[in-house]
Amino acid sequence: MTGVQTCALPIWVRADAGAATVGAIVVPPTTMQDVNANFWPGFDWALLADRCDVFVPMNYWTARLASSPWSVAGASTAENIRRLRALAGRADYPVHVVGGVANLVTDTQVRDMVAAVRAERAIGASLYDVATTPAGLWAAQIGRAHV
Repeated sequence: MTGVQTCALPIWVRADAGAATVGAIVVPPTTMQDVNANFWPGFDWALLADRCDVFVPMNYWTARLASSPWSVAGASTAENIRRLRALAGRADYPVHVVGGVANLVTDTQVRDMVAAVRAERAIGASLYDVATTPAGLWAAQIGRAHV
């Protein structure tokens, strides 16, 4: 998909969605800026933010090498929320983070992600994907102790 198509797509979606919330599921800024700066140079985050209601970054820290700072759930989550808002030009731009691959994460990583989401005042978080999420991680995702 080209940059022009990416910025036109939300217009087409909005036309069909009407007043429904339109989310932009995006590769996170740490991936585009730090991991691979050649991934999509010149990506127009501000224009996309203007055309959508929420960013939904694919913040899959489980896909990073252990030596990468972006393999740390809390740090990756917080930094991507901060960068997305800066790139959108709005400190309060809505972000819902999609964290690591569910069957590869630990309770601690999920709790760290949730803590970062709360600290950065994002609107929510989830894991990829519901089918592979172990039953025990649901409580960690909502920030409650296992019962």
